[in-house]
Amino acid sequence: MNAINEVRYIPLGLSLLVFLSIFLFTKRKIQLRLIQLVFAAHSIFAVCYVYGIGFIKMIEKIHLSSGIFFVLGLLFLGLAHGAIKKDEALIRSIDRLR
Repeated sequence: MNAINEVRYIPLGLSLLVFLSIFLFTKRKIQLRLIQLVFAAHSIFAVCYVYGIGFIKMIEKIHLSSGIFFVLGLLFLGLAHGAIKKDEALIRSIDRLR
């Protein structure tokens, strides 16, 4: 397999990690760390995609308009991170009242 075929599995792996984080709702600390890890990996992959750094030279193969999915992915990861932090703060405040 050449590099272009192998690179397309990176977004699939990141998507699977995000899907896995959905089921970690009872372990919010692990869920937050996983979302942060995916956010960092997604950001690095997006930068490499845009600038064509190193082994990711697939801009010619994929339409440039597909870059909107990177922006939307980062946006939704940021929103998920904020919501999980708010939920954690709410749980902590309820525990303090007991």
